[in-house]
Order: sequence, then structure tokens, then C-alpha cells
Amino acid sequence: MGEAHGSAASAKRALRARLLAHRKALTAEQLEAARAAVRGHILDQMKESARAGRGWRTVCAYQPLATEPGSVALLEELAERGAAVLVPLLLPDRDLAWTRWPDGPPLAPDVVAQATAVLAPALAVDGHGHRLGRGGGSYDRVLSRVGLDVPVAALLHRGEILDEVPTDPWDRPVNAVVTPDGWQQITVAESTVEPL
Repeated sequence: MGEAHGSAASAKRALRARLLAHRKALTAEQLEAARAAVRGHILDQMKESARAGRGWRTVCAYQPLATEPGSVALLEELAERGAAVLVPLLLPDRDLAWTRWPDGPPLAPDVVAQATAVLAPALAVDGHGHRLGRGGGSYDRVLSRVGLDVPVAALLHRGEILDEVPTDPWDRPVNAVVTPDGWQQITVAESTVEPL
């Protein structure tokens, strides 16, 4: 496993560097347009889920970094529509605890098991739901605690849905992606994911 892991780690580093450079080159106007479009698609999906009787009562989301397609405006609108919005707190062991946004008390890592929707950061996702994050492994732990029937969507810019994302056995897939072009479901095959 060591050599295969080394190969995946190297491929992930190279792909991360390329994707981060592309994001850094986006203009403020491109970023704002992407955020507005992604926000609209997520809120539409929230409305559709409510109509189908699967309302988003608790949404685990995140406060975005400067070049990410998520937004504080999205967090605000999710809360305005009645969802309890939880955002992560990084623990010393790189696991994630949670807090109710914008200023709730810390909550345990396993509170994510109560989520009715999860919005996850990502740099890329492929057609099998394999997600490339920033390399800390925090979200692989998070996603291992989420129910199989819960929508788990990675927020991406255009061009970040790839044919293939390098993976390790412990990587956890997502079952949807959201880009400025829309919300896209992904059928995730039953996998033999190693425990963390």
C-alpha cells in the first residue's frame, strides 16, 4: 500500500497545485458570479427537498476561503430559511467539531450524524464522487459519520468536475456537486472504504 499511497499522494499534490493556481487567477467578478450561482442552486435544492418531505433541518456547511465558491451569504440564507447551520471548528488532531453559525457554542464531532444536508469544500470531484480536498483528511472523517441517505454536496467552480480524481482507500465520496451550472447528483457505488 505504501507505493500506491505515495503515487496517489504525489498525484493529489500536483492536481491541488494546478487547481489552486486556477482559483487564484479568478477575478473578483468571476468569484462573485460563481458564488451567486452556486448559492441559487443550493437554495433551489433546499426548496425541492422540502417539497419532497425531506427538509433540510440541520445543514453542516463551512465558512469559505477567499477563492471558494461558497459564501457567507449562503450561510445567512440557509439560516433565514429555517435550517440550523453548523460550521466546523478544527481540532488539534485535524478532526472537526462544529458550532452553530454564526456564534453558537462548540459541539462534538459526531453532531454531523444529525445533518440532513452537508455542503463540503472541495477542489475537484470526479463522476464517481471521489473528492479532492486540501489534504488534511478532516472531511474524510466527517463524511464517515454522515448517513448514507443524506445529500452531501461538494461546492465547485466550473471546470472542477474531472474525469478522475486520485484517491486513497480512506477517501470518502460525495453524492452531489454544485457548480455555477447547477446541482448534479452522483451515483456512488458501494465501496470498500477503509476505516479511518
